[in-house]
Amino acid sequence: ARLLAKHLPEFTWRKPAGGLSLWLRIPAGDATALAALALRRGVAIVPGPVSSPEERWKDHLRLPFVNEPAGMEEGLSRLAAAWAEYAPQERARRRAVGVLV
Repeated sequence: ARLLAKHLPEFTWRKPAGGLSLWLRIPAGDATALAALALRRGVAIVPGPVSSPEERWKDHLRLPFVNEPAGMEEGLSRLAAAWAEYAPQERARRRAVGVLV
């Protein structure tokens, strides 16, 4: 939780009662597109629709927390870099929708 607050403060999540992963909600956009950018930075993260037969959870990522602290720090730093690249594109895409006549 400390590392998420440091690297991705705009993401939301609930502290799990158990298990080995968190469901992160991204503030905007599509988790599958973000996961593709993260993969280019060496971070393989599961977008929500992969875990749903109905392809739900398009705004969620499944984050395992089984790595040692240094590995988690590096992974979240890289995911944050992917988010920094993705978020402006998503904002621009939403603004680009013009008036249709």
